[in-house]
Amino acid sequence: MYQLFKILSKFFSILPRSFSLQIGKQLGWVFYLLSSKKKAQALKNVRLVFPEKSFSEVLNIVKESFKNFGMSLIETLRVPKDVEFLKKDLIIEDKDLFNSLKSEDSILCGIHSGSWEAVNSYLGSQFNYVIIAKRQKLTSWDRFLNELRKSFGLKVVYEDDLRSLMDFLKKGYVLGVVFDHGSRDSQFYSSFFGKVLPTPTGALKLACKFKRKIFPGVAKREGLSFRLEISKPLEVEKKEDFPQKAEILNDYFENFLKKHPFEYLWWYKRFKRAKNLNILVLSDGKPGHTKQSLSLAKLIAEKRKGSFIEVVKLKLSKFQRFWLDIIFLFSCPECFGCFKCLRIILGKDLERVFKYADVIISCGASLSSLNRILAYNLSCKSFIIQKPCLGLKKFDLVVLPSHDRVKNFKNIVKIKGSLSFFQKEEVKDSREKLKSICSPIKEDLPKIGVFIGGPLNKNFDKNLSLEFLKVLKEKSFKNNWQLFVTTSRRTPYFLEEFLEKEFKDINLLIIANKKNYPFVSLGIISLCDLILVSSDSVSMITEASSLKPTLVFSLFGVKDKQRRFVEDISSQGYTQVITKENLEETLKEVLAKNISLKNIDNKERVEKIISSKF
Repeated sequence: MYQLFKILSKFFSILPRSFSLQIGKQLGWVFYLLSSKKKAQALKNVRLVFPEKSFSEVLNIVKESFKNFGMSLIETLRVPKDVEFLKKDLIIEDKDLFNSLKSEDSILCGIHSGSWEAVNSYLGSQFNYVIIAKRQKLTSWDRFLNELRKSFGLKVVYEDDLRSLMDFLKKGYVLGVVFDHGSRDSQFYSSFFGKVLPTPTGALKLACKFKRKIFPGVAKREGLSFRLEISKPLEVEKKEDFPQKAEILNDYFENFLKKHPFEYLWWYKRFKRAKNLNILVLSDGKPGHTKQSLSLAKLIAEKRKGSFIEVVKLKLSKFQRFWLDIIFLFSCPECFGCFKCLRIILGKDLERVFKYADVIISCGASLSSLNRILAYNLSCKSFIIQKPCLGLKKFDLVVLPSHDRVKNFKNIVKIKGSLSFFQKEEVKDSREKLKSICSPIKEDLPKIGVFIGGPLNKNFDKNLSLEFLKVLKEKSFKNNWQLFVTTSRRTPYFLEEFLEKEFKDINLLIIANKKNYPFVSLGIISLCDLILVSSDSVSMITEASSLKPTLVFSLFGVKDKQRRFVEDISSQGYTQVITKENLEETLKEVLAKNISLKNIDNKERVEKIISSKF
């Protein structure tokens, strides 16, 4: 292989430079077609850097990046010829800074842009220059590279050869390092394109120890030649300066890459080791589903500080869902970066879900297949709440209510009811906002919140529903209980009419289908001493019980799933079922704390399994 590289070097050195670079472009294009994993990783990384660009624009940047790599590879083979070319035609933007770099004990800090091998070899021919290199897996290529480098005076030390590096630094050699590779073992983190990443500290430590200045620099293509851009130097006087100097370096390279994205190798996996996460929430438009998805997203964000949560609302047709379910059966990790099926099925909606993501979250069956397929395409985690249409084992995490009868798999966490977590600031804010729309509240009198859902089927008795509410009103006025009542969008019209007529004098009545506020539900729960919830609403029972004593009443017929849930949590002491006959007695006992009801807490269980996923 070594001899082959020598022959190729001589061959391409004979060819005209422009013709050689055209071959390089085609070579890069072939590499793009064959290297699906690198192409997919590049696609994902470019999406992070350019969230405003369309899929086709991002794809074009990736293609051009591969072509640039092909040209750089040819230029590496042509180093003996191209160094002579650069001696005449390299454009140096600021010659004073360049002379300063040469004359002082300096560190040139760059990234893998342009043709770094050719430019480094040129610099090695101009002054005493040593670079830190990574050993190539192919030993014959490693040998060939180092021979080329050394033929022009460029010195090379490997990452693990600290002694040789010290010798060169003591002799006054200018050091060349790259700053775009993360360090797995680094305990130092800095922000790069919004991601908090482990950062290599070698340049900063050496600058601090040997009192050297760091010159940020990049080489960018300009026609057939290059323009060498060197920025003002940074001085690192003490270890405490590392965070600020790292941010300055990152900002410099960020600005360059935003202007010249074609110059860079975008397939590095550096962003995968980020401390903060990008969380994509797919919403089907149902408030309850979105609330649960956001609860899980916020829980993850609590553990990974600085994480971003983005919500995309989608309404899929039956046709789209059908084909996504079919494709789901054949989807796999090899789909990473493909997007072909999604481009056909989603059409313009692909632009809305084509995001950089570390984890995708959705709730309900309608978006479950899209969640998993998209996660494969983006090479990220797929979390789903509630039972998906197909393939429980395919998801990285499935959060299921315990009353769903499914087998236990490693990726499943069972919870009581629905997923809902509230932050202290959120609870306090909702309570204060609720007070602003209520009639005056008497703090010394019991406050009871009432949540009325709606029928899940037609088998219920309207008269019995009205009778229960009449008893509730009667007993509340008799015992000086302050009532805070809200309906849901499923509440029947006849009940809304009844409430508006009979409950008009209570502290608060909200008819959700007429006027609602986002803070009402949590505001009532946080403000009241006791919560009553109709048995059809699993999510509201869970939310209420997570903070306050909660009782359940029946206004409508419920399905087996809701019935099992109420029976389970009743038997475990989380709630009790009340009727019009025992309403007054039970409420008095709970308010007097003679009956103690436990709070539902799903947080610890979910936190534990989330920690194992990252």
